[in-house]
This record gives sequence, structure tokens and C-alpha cells, in this order.
Amino acid sequence: MSHPLVALPEDFAAECAAFTAVHGAVETIELLLVDLNGVVRGKWLPAATLAKLALEGARLPRSTFGLDIWGEDVDEAGIALATGDPDGFLKPAPGTLVPVPWAKRPTAQLLTSLLEPDQHTPCPLDPRRVLQREVDALASLGFKPMVALELEFYLVTAEGDHALPPPGTPTLGSQLYDLDVMRSFSDLLEAMAANCACQNLPTETAIAEFGPGQFEINLHHVADAVRAADHAVLLRRCLKQTARAHGLDVTFMAKPYGDQSGSGMHVHVSLLDADDRPVFAGEADRLAPPLRAAIAGVLATAADNQLVFAPTANAYRRFQQSSYAPLVACWGFDNRNAAVRVPATTGRAARLEHRVAGADANPYLVVAAILAGVRQGLIEKRSLGAPVDGDRVAHAGFAFTDRWGEAIQRFRDADHPRGWMEAEPHRAFVTAKEKERATMLTRVSDVEYATYLRRF
Repeated sequence: MSHPLVALPEDFAAECAAFTAVHGAVETIELLLVDLNGVVRGKWLPAATLAKLALEGARLPRSTFGLDIWGEDVDEAGIALATGDPDGFLKPAPGTLVPVPWAKRPTAQLLTSLLEPDQHTPCPLDPRRVLQREVDALASLGFKPMVALELEFYLVTAEGDHALPPPGTPTLGSQLYDLDVMRSFSDLLEAMAANCACQNLPTETAIAEFGPGQFEINLHHVADAVRAADHAVLLRRCLKQTARAHGLDVTFMAKPYGDQSGSGMHVHVSLLDADDRPVFAGEADRLAPPLRAAIAGVLATAADNQLVFAPTANAYRRFQQSSYAPLVACWGFDNRNAAVRVPATTGRAARLEHRVAGADANPYLVVAAILAGVRQGLIEKRSLGAPVDGDRVAHAGFAFTDRWGEAIQRFRDADHPRGWMEAEPHRAFVTAKEKERATMLTRVSDVEYATYLRRF
């Protein structure tokens, strides 16, 4: 039995042969698996085992998906010791065998999906599987999503416990689109571009963003939503590893500096029909009915899904005034204050841009939640309110919460998330976030001590 998430043995054999012909033999294979937090986990294997992976797979516990952000089991999820902690089988994701240019020894990297112990059924806990289910649901309506992601990040020093701007980075004013800033980091940015190309990551524009040492890299759109999310996960890994090889680091933390811009994950979505025609194409500055309905669905479900878009305690610091992070579920034509921006309305470029998620979110879950909103809007033929103009968004829709606990509760109890996410991954994700929040509440911040310890 085949599944689009894993390669057929004959196809993987051809992929291995093509890889070896170009890159030669390697010593180690890094198998990558993405958990529900968006953290890349996995294992290293000797290169001799590569040819057998598509047939036999590699064992890894199912509970790997449900680990909390610190890598510990969450007993309340009921997927570890409560079930005997059984293994699943890692199988190769098609087209993901690439070199690891920062490794000291000849090494290859392979993204995987986890199959159940029968080695045929995709594990429902796998976030790639979660997204594939939503792609399949849209396909049943005759639609195929085109998706591209943009990621903002900060360069930080490699030393110390706190993220700091690298030496030479401006600390006053904004560095937005500053070419001198780009030039000052040209060696690193060029190495990042080279390593992305080596790993077949379709990067496009790189720009300097608002914050000191902050940049954005855009990925090219692809007609495969799972592959688009793969690109985002692998881009994060590639950028971090490249920076570390240059004595720096990269953080995708949503709000690493309280007085600087946060880092977002912007998702561009369009739809093609069965004849490869753009479903969202309309007239200039006028939305086609399917695009109107899709945006309405995304906005109507945004509050229920906010935990996916902002999964960490730090992510809620990003929802601030004048921060280019949306505070209200609204839409606008080419308006970066809006939760959903419409950059174009004609031809194949007609699309929506979702701007709510932080750069720390799980790309698979983010894209799945957006597509679920699109699908709901199309099915229900939802109506859409007027676009917002400028920064006048206060009463244009419901406000996103800045309270993590409220977002957890809403995602746990609302019907919509439990519609696009099966029960087991939904429970695992929620219980992991509840445990993470409970742990965070036991930590008292420095500013609380400085303000209250001797005041009262």
C-alpha cells in the first residue's frame, strides 16, 4: 500500500542512485522527524542502511510526536507508557534526500514520516499526516492548494543564555530594507543561500527586517502544501546550522526582544481546480467569490486556531500595537495591519496571505489550520465584511487574545480544531501545551522580582 507521505521502494532506490551519482558516498544518514511542537527530532544511521529504509523503515516510538517542548513525555496525552510506548516505523519522504553541507563528515539528510506498526498506516500523530488529511479534504472538493511560506528570524550571538544582536548591528532606529546591513552579513547570507540551494530549498527574496539583526527569507510557492511546510521546517534547520558554522546562531522565537519587532510566519495560499485553473482569480481590486468565501472562513476560525498560530508563552508578546502583528481578525487589500492580506486579485497571483502565525509555530499545523478555514468558508459560502483601511482595525473583527491560557482552552473546547485534527493528535497537542504553561507559571521573571520583591 502506498501513501503520498512516503516514497515507494522503487522510487526511493532511484532517488538514492541519483543522489550517489551527484554527491558520492556518505558515511551517515540523518533521519528527521518533526514533532507536534515543530521540533526536528530523529536518529542517525550508518549509510549502509539507506537502501533498506523504504522497505524496512527505522524504528522510533510513536510517543516522539507528543513530547513537550523540553523533550519529556506528557503522561496526560496517553500515548507513551499508558500504551506501552510502541514503536512506529520511519519511512522516507519522497524527494528529501539531500547532502548536509555543514557536517564535518560526508552526511546525507532525509525527512521521514512515521507509519504505524503495520508499516502501512500513517501515524495520526505525525503533523505531516495532519496536513495531508486537509489537503485530501480539499481534493475531494476539486481543489489543490498552492502554498508558500515566509519566515522572519533574528541573528544572535552563539554565546550566553540570552539572545543578543551580533556586533555591528544597528541598535537605534530600523534596519528595514537596509542594504548596508545586508552587506555587513554578506558572507553568512551567501552561505545560507548556497546551503539552501544544496538542499533543494526554493528560497527567493532575502531582506533586512525592522529589528536589529532581523531578516526575512521567502520560499517559492509549490502546488503541494505538505512539501511547502517541509520547505519551511528544513529552512529553519538549514539557517540555524549555517549560522552556527559561522560562530552565530538564528532564533525563530516569536518575540525575542521586548522592544523590537516580533518574527512572523506568513503563509500565502491560492487554489487550483481540476484543470489547473486559478480558483481565486478575479478582477483588479475585486475579490472573486471563492476568494471572498475562503478569507471569510479563515477569519471565522482564526480565534479557535490561535494556539496553533501562537503555540508558546513567548508568542503572545508579539500581539502588540504598531508591531505589524495582527491584533484583530480582519482582512485588507495589500494591508500589513490585517490578519489576512490580499496582495493580488487577478490571474494566478490571486491569493490570500495569512499573517497571524509566529515564526516559532509548527508549519504543518499552521497550514492545515488555514486550509481548514478555507475549506469551511468554501463549503458554507461564507460572506465577507468590508476590508480594513490603514490601521483602523479596532472594530473590524474579534480581537486575538494575548493570554496563552485562553487560547489553549479555546482550542481544546472548540468544534473546529477537532474537525481538522483527529482526536489523538488534538489531545497530545493540547496536553503538551497545558503542561508547558503549567511549568511556565512556576517560574518568576526577573522583572517581577525587580518590581515587587521589596515593594510589598
